[in-house]
Amino acid sequence: MKNILIIDVITDDRTTRQEKHIQEILGEEYQDFNFEIFHPATEDINQNSLNKFDSVLISGSMRSVYDDFDWKNKLHQTFDYFLQKETPILATCFGAQFLAYHLGSKISRNPKGTEFGPVKIHLTDQGLQNPLIAEYNNQKYVFATHNDYIESLPDGATLLAFNENTPIQAFQYKNVLATQFHSDIPQSVAEKLLRERKEKYLESGFLRDEEHFEKLMSEIYLGNQAHQILQNFLESI
Repeated sequence: MKNILIIDVITDDRTTRQEKHIQEILGEEYQDFNFEIFHPATEDINQNSLNKFDSVLISGSMRSVYDDFDWKNKLHQTFDYFLQKETPILATCFGAQFLAYHLGSKISRNPKGTEFGPVKIHLTDQGLQNPLIAEYNNQKYVFATHNDYIESLPDGATLLAFNENTPIQAFQYKNVLATQFHSDIPQSVAEKLLRERKEKYLESGFLRDEEHFEKLMSEIYLGNQAHQILQNFLESI
């Protein structure tokens, strides 16, 4: 049984758990892996225990990478370890941004605004050759929820995917597949996020009106197509 480390950076208070998201997506397949959780915001990790993991999942977060938070150095140290060890990593949203930040790229507010809901991506030639995401070129949907973006690729990284809103939707860096979009959010959570953000999105103009809200809610399920990327990653270990 493969040992997988989930680095959960969603919240500081653990009210939202990445482990539950993964379990909901995988269903019975969740039992095929041994998952262990690390919450860097609230606990320290034993560096001596990291060598037992066959792969790593790094979640999204409510935070921005450029925020000042006291557990940032733990993430830098953890990335350093797994990059050196070449452990396969799937870094999602904040995780992808933090990797780019760790490698020297700038992360900032996307001037094109919020990207939320099921979206399509365009693959580069290198993306079309990547077996984890090759089938997503303008065909399948992924789920997005973010305001920040990676301004430029880190040195040594390869661009895999982009779209009109976000110039870096996915990239490969050594042993890491980094995606700005999510393959790790179940439909129930996506719907909950949209309901919670309805008024904010109406005020900002991202949602035009009630009809737009209802339409987007009815289409949220399309983002489930991205779950196959998470499954592809786990099966590739």
